[in-house]
Amino acid sequence: MSAKTPMKEGAEGTDDVVDPHGEKEEGSCINNLLCCHHDDGKDDPKGTISMVTTHRCTDIPCLLIFIASLVYLGFVINYSLEKGDMRRLYHGYNFLGELCGLSTAENPNQTDLTEKKFLYYCMKIDAFGMPSLDLEHPVCRPSCPTVDTTDYACYDGMINGVRVPIDAALGAPASFAMTNTYLYKNEQDYQSKAMLGAYCYPTNPVYAEQLTAFISQNPVLKMVMEASSISNAWELLLSAGVVSIILGFIYLKVLEKLAKCLVYTCMAVMCVVPLIIGGSLVYTASGLGGDDNGLDNMPSTGDTTWDYLIGIPLLILGVVFIVLSACACTAITTAIRVIQATSEALMDMPTLLFEPVITQSIRAVVMTMMAVGFLQLVSVGQMSTMTIEEFAVLGAGGLNGVLRSFSYQEDDYYYLAYYVFMIFWVLCLSTALSQFALAYAVQHWYFEPLKNSAGENDEHGSKHIDCCPIFAGYCVGLKKHLGSVAFGSFLIAVLMFVKLVLKFIAKQVSDDGNQAAKAAASCMICCVHCFQKCLEFLNKNAYMDIAVNSSSFCFGAKNALKIILNNLPEIAILNGSCFVFEVAGVGAISGFCTLSAYIAIQNVDFWSNPENEKHISDPLIILIVVGIIGALIGYAFMSVFDMCADTILYCFVIEQKRRDAGFYDGSDEIFTPDSLVELVNYGKAKHQGLEESSGEDSGDN
Repeated sequence: MSAKTPMKEGAEGTDDVVDPHGEKEEGSCINNLLCCHHDDGKDDPKGTISMVTTHRCTDIPCLLIFIASLVYLGFVINYSLEKGDMRRLYHGYNFLGELCGLSTAENPNQTDLTEKKFLYYCMKIDAFGMPSLDLEHPVCRPSCPTVDTTDYACYDGMINGVRVPIDAALGAPASFAMTNTYLYKNEQDYQSKAMLGAYCYPTNPVYAEQLTAFISQNPVLKMVMEASSISNAWELLLSAGVVSIILGFIYLKVLEKLAKCLVYTCMAVMCVVPLIIGGSLVYTASGLGGDDNGLDNMPSTGDTTWDYLIGIPLLILGVVFIVLSACACTAITTAIRVIQATSEALMDMPTLLFEPVITQSIRAVVMTMMAVGFLQLVSVGQMSTMTIEEFAVLGAGGLNGVLRSFSYQEDDYYYLAYYVFMIFWVLCLSTALSQFALAYAVQHWYFEPLKNSAGENDEHGSKHIDCCPIFAGYCVGLKKHLGSVAFGSFLIAVLMFVKLVLKFIAKQVSDDGNQAAKAAASCMICCVHCFQKCLEFLNKNAYMDIAVNSSSFCFGAKNALKIILNNLPEIAILNGSCFVFEVAGVGAISGFCTLSAYIAIQNVDFWSNPENEKHISDPLIILIVVGIIGALIGYAFMSVFDMCADTILYCFVIEQKRRDAGFYDGSDEIFTPDSLVELVNYGKAKHQGLEESSGEDSGDN
């Protein structure tokens, strides 16, 4: 039987099945790079059948809009470079409100402090005759003292001048002018070290404890200071990253070997846990146990009404899960086979496991650049500091030398809002490109024919895949489908920006005491968040369709939605299982790394000895960072597994549709993964039975 005539994208037909048959791309490398080659979808002149769709450019108008947005972003960045100065954000300022390290030309409201860029808290003698730090009157100095044999000019008091009445035309009759005299006195220095290139931090434990206690009252300064201690533990953080990657490989290997067991375990947990908890609560509420805690001190909420309200729905939920599990045996089998096929694909393409490293590295570089640009843009505003008079009102414990605020012109607010939106867009774009690249690599593996060593079709053969299919996915995504990926990313970025605006509104109305408006804004935030999650799921499936069929974003989303609705049980079970695997994997990797880091900090002299310069005095911030590193790397690995599993299921459904439409008739190539052969054969038998039944009905008629 000859291959059917190819169906153009979006043409009317059964489920808009896209024919993969297409002529191989020809032409120069320049044409391919410029995306100039036109794919007319004709059959291969040699009569062979291509299982992989030839890709073409999609959503070019969206690509042009994205490029224009980047050009305008460049204009905003150039504006921030001309008007801003990032030193305004992190340099300390003295008790007169003058920013350390800036000249008069850079800040006309201060003296020239170009050579004095370090903020220093002087030592003074308190009321009990004991040395302490003057935390209310910091000064700027050229460098941080490393010995205690030197001295420096520090604040010693202020003398109020004589009040001089001013012209009534300048103010009310009671207005006056007064010149204050500030006195300085040389005070003995203490040993310190430079921090963040702008602050002097004492090495003396007594002074350090005093400054730490002061910092702990001020979250902003505490965060800045503690962040600098991370550099002392860079070896520990690097080790945590390496261990997380190794654990990620091990966990994926475990999934390959125990897929069936883990899926059934997940199903059992979903059925049994609600029944146990719900039954316990209902039993306790019924009073059959004889006391308030029920039989054998069963836990409860302590309120009979709440026990019933929670327990009965959990019992119903458990029963529903049992019924669904019994009725969805085929879907469960499909999910297990897909998970096994996913492990098979990852073993055939081990370079896919490095995709998280590539993606996270690129994302880290891009987002670091975006963050630096945003801080540069923030520094455009007019900075307001606190003078000695304002310090006096603020009192002890205030953010002396650190607290500052910025005022902006109207255009600056628009630039800030646009920059935040572009951060969201670029972040979503990096995620979308990663999803497309994975989907492209997996679909290429799925539809690659099984061949023996002689290059002949053999169902017991192997798939011959390029060494780095993930890079091919990125190349195709950037060259052919960047417009489609940008389109989908734009939709998510809009929702993220809307959610951010609603959160800001909710905070403002909450500060004003308007609880009704806060509740309304919170409800809108929940609605937008739910819609965003649904759209993210649809987008991911749309990228799969683009990778498989080379469709535009809208047609890909439409095809994906149809497939989701027609295969809901399989998709639900697969995603539910992958979610459990993802949570377990991220928790295990992050927890193991955090525990290992804690043991190292407590027992390795390098970090536990207070006399060592690498000593970690407050391990909490380090443990938090280690946990975050482990969670991010673990999540990246689990995301690869989840995306590969979803793509294989998508390819399996597409294959079934193509076979039903007769697109593979006349081909002797075998490409179905071993794990899915049984399901494909079942689908073929079912399709053949339907055709025979239809033929008999026609004969009877």
